Amino acid sequence: MDKGYNLPVQEIWSFYTVKDVQRIFCCGRDKAYELVRTKGFPKMTIGRKILISPDALQKWIAQNHNSSIRL
Repeated sequence: MDKGYNLPVQEIWSFYTVKDVQRIFCCGRDKAYELVRTKGFPKMTIGRKILISPDALQKWIAQNHNSSIRL
């Protein structure tokens, strides 16, 4: 019985990368990394790879939409 172990990760889970954060927030690479390193930003790291859950990012934006984040 195939339990999906051979599926690419993209088909099981979907995550944003820092490059996606750049596109979402219309900012440069350095600012995207600064944002991702902000305390409370929803990210997980695997080695040097930074991954962001789309659902967690949406919740973070909703919680911080009236806040001013200083980078």
